[in-house]
Amino acid sequence: MELSECKLYSVEKKNLEETGLEAQYPSESVKIFESTNPLQLGQMSALAFIEWVTENPKGVVSLPTGKTPEFMIRWLTHYKQYGYPGTGGESCKFPNTSELTFVQMDDFFPESHNSFYRYIKQFYQPLLEIPDERIMTIPTEEYSHLFASSQESFLSLKEKPTDSLTALQQQLRAALEEMDDKCHQYEERIRSLGGIGCAFYGIGPDGHIAFNMQDCVSRVTHITELNYPSAAAAACDLGGIQNARNKLAWTIGMDTICYGLKHNPKARAFMCAAGQKKAEVIAHTLSSSVSAHYPASCLHGYTGARYYLTQSAASQIESRKAVRILAFTTGELPDDVIDETVCHIALQHNTRILCVTSEQLNSKLSGSALLKRIAKPLVTVLESVHSRVLAKLSLPPSGKVIEENGPHHDDIMLSHGTLIKEMRTMDNTHHVSYGTSGFTAVSNEYLLSLFEQMDLKFVEKAADRIFADSRYPLMDEFRQAFIDRQNEQMTRVERELMLFSLKIVYSLKSIEEVMEQLQTVSDYLHAAPPGAKDNEDIQLFKGTIRELEAERMWHIQGVPLEHIQHMRLSFYKGDLFNPQPSQSDMLAFGDRIDNIRPDILTVTFDPEGSGPDTHFKNLQAFTEGLRLYADRWLEEGYNPTVWCYRNVWFKFTAAETSLIMPTTRSDMLENHELFMRCFSSQARAEFPDPDYDGPFTEKCIILQERQLQDVKTLLGSDVIEEHSNVQFRNASGLVYIQQHSLEEYLTSVGVAIKTRIVQ
Repeated sequence: MELSECKLYSVEKKNLEETGLEAQYPSESVKIFESTNPLQLGQMSALAFIEWVTENPKGVVSLPTGKTPEFMIRWLTHYKQYGYPGTGGESCKFPNTSELTFVQMDDFFPESHNSFYRYIKQFYQPLLEIPDERIMTIPTEEYSHLFASSQESFLSLKEKPTDSLTALQQQLRAALEEMDDKCHQYEERIRSLGGIGCAFYGIGPDGHIAFNMQDCVSRVTHITELNYPSAAAAACDLGGIQNARNKLAWTIGMDTICYGLKHNPKARAFMCAAGQKKAEVIAHTLSSSVSAHYPASCLHGYTGARYYLTQSAASQIESRKAVRILAFTTGELPDDVIDETVCHIALQHNTRILCVTSEQLNSKLSGSALLKRIAKPLVTVLESVHSRVLAKLSLPPSGKVIEENGPHHDDIMLSHGTLIKEMRTMDNTHHVSYGTSGFTAVSNEYLLSLFEQMDLKFVEKAADRIFADSRYPLMDEFRQAFIDRQNEQMTRVERELMLFSLKIVYSLKSIEEVMEQLQTVSDYLHAAPPGAKDNEDIQLFKGTIRELEAERMWHIQGVPLEHIQHMRLSFYKGDLFNPQPSQSDMLAFGDRIDNIRPDILTVTFDPEGSGPDTHFKNLQAFTEGLRLYADRWLEEGYNPTVWCYRNVWFKFTAAETSLIMPTTRSDMLENHELFMRCFSSQARAEFPDPDYDGPFTEKCIILQERQLQDVKTLLGSDVIEEHSNVQFRNASGLVYIQQHSLEEYLTSVGVAIKTRIVQ
């Protein structure tokens, strides 16, 4: 059935007016709308949904779960209470949504404590007031006991001869066959309704849409097994990667997704993505033909399909890069645009900046556009790019007061931790603050593994240290054990520090009370469903464990414990959607910096939420804290330098960064050892990076080695290997930092996250 061109919604027309972009350029197979940040993306999504529902009050909808729709849900809640802006700016009443039919798009199998069905019941049903009978799902709770008792590779059971199966395996296969029937019935029911009329999707790290993962075979509703990237992304929902690895799930298929688009001229499907972390998979998906290798490409070619992206998520789309370049007049291209374009193409062709040819530039739309907008000869432009990248080669500072800030306790060392040892020898003074206690990263399994070694004999032997007034003696003992490489002693001290935390959190006075509390906490952990939100006392206990991990690391580096502050900002609650930073969170940053007056401030720079949600909200509080004090500081002549850093979650490019600093193989390995010994709760990477299956510091080493190879490619290996400074000649990796003055940060960089927040 041929469908006519779908009209643009009013929010889409406004977006195009504000951005000056077209909805679709000749090389693009789907309409694309860009927003400045995740908050505006959520607002645009909410308004598009409202417009569709207003026109289709009895339609069929499917909305995403997880973190993706957080700001969409916040805006819908806001508009339901206060009304939404009409085309003329007037306030309009929120539409009646109670007659919609809601189609659940996927879920874990069997259902977990954090099942997507529960998510729908918690967030969407009260908001949209859709009755139970019009919420479509596939119930799977009846299978929970059966699959929980087996460690089989479940889907392989379908292929085995019946006579080779045990009684349990036969039950498991029968259950899977029942699920196949249920999936078929679900598919038929969706199609009988005319397909999904309005759906919002997120895109997974491997390009998956719903749980249609890379190279999936089935195109209709089916049961599948999570691949590693999808399992890593789901680890938080399931209480850790050990529960998510090879987890089964059911999902609507790619044909299911497209059925409504194919047959209903009013159908819309929105792919939403925020942050630079998604930029590469977005670009690959959009440049791909419709293929199971990039499942989200199934939307391409449909007039009702849209991509709603933040600018960073859209940053690698060649057609968009070219348009932005051509928007400048000849000779007025900013240096950063030239640098990013040239360096990107140079790395793709594995060639030096100075050797990039016009043919290589013309192989990309962005490069071709660049050639049309440069006024000087190409060789002169390339020499300038080379000089600017070369000028970024820097050594760590000396004689400075440095305030290091991390949202979580390992963020700093996963960025520039390899430089800290050297900076500590260069007459720098370090102060450290952590925005959150990081309790969500401490798995129940990790705690239970420690508890196994804590019998009465252990507690009695450690009693003097556990009930001491100060943790300092234990910290000193751990530091010496690390220096002496006494692993057993470090393990013992780690357990004693955990008991010290237990004593503080629960105000314990005796060995008997310690043993009773250990049993109480152990019982709680055994009974807690994987991924469930912890009680406040358990949150506090887990958080103190993370705090002591960070203190051990800094104590080994020679930073006084009094220089470390655990801010425990109010937005960090352990909820799926944490609240926005409060005024007190912002003041906490401003007050601390005002008291210390450091020369350098460091902050995890994640203005579009590419990494964990906490990164973005910590950055909001940090930035607004600076803004509250900036006028007075600048009047007083205080204008600190801001170091924006990134780590294993996503990275700067050589063109984006301001400082490129060398690190050695020895420092990278020592940073890894520090991490594994001090951050033992994270050694197993229970909540890992979807791009790497292993400890974060191993990924950090790979990243810094790759950055060295990139710079060698761009500048030429001889520039590094024959550098006048021995630290570059001996470098095994490079660290990227983006540097700004306070004034520059607030007027250019920080403005990206200064936007109206809905609660």
